Amino acid sequence: MHNQRLIRRTLHAMLLSVALFLCAPLHAQQPADSSRETGEVSRLTVEVSNEIYSPFCPGKTLMMCPSPNAAKVRRDIQDLAKKGLDKEEIKNQVVATYGEQFRIVEPPPKDNMMLIVLILIALVLAVVAVAFLSKRKKALATSTTKQENQAEDDTPLQDLSDDEKEYLRDLHIHLEE
Repeated sequence: MHNQRLIRRTLHAMLLSVALFLCAPLHAQQPADSSRETGEVSRLTVEVSNEIYSPFCPGKTLMMCPSPNAAKVRRDIQDLAKKGLDKEEIKNQVVATYGEQFRIVEPPPKDNMMLIVLILIALVLAVVAVAFLSKRKKALATSTTKQENQAEDDTPLQDLSDDEKEYLRDLHIHLEE
């Protein structure tokens, strides 16, 4: 009798295990209260977290902030994404819930244009400086070569005879007059 009870319990346990094993995949395939796929929810969570400032880490976005409070906000963003809200709705919901300090304010277009103009001016100045320095280097190389060639052609005065030196003095005096 004791053996029959043990066999029955074992059989029931095995049947229950098989039933749970077969039902588990069916339960896992159904989305748990969501209208988006997991990949879409993750992508949207990352995008929104990169576009919202974290008041817990000044100057950083929620994605870059290691604070536990920022992690909680990221989970809230993920929950909102699972519910099917789009990116702007999620941002507005986070700002409404946690405060205006989360909102990233884009710089005005005028500031961006000024930055582009400054970069272009710096680029033009760099090109002009490179051109000027390369011409200067070429001119120095040419004058050095001319000086070397002229130095080879010049005869030192100490190698001249006395008659040649006197002739050069007379020529010099004549040219000065």
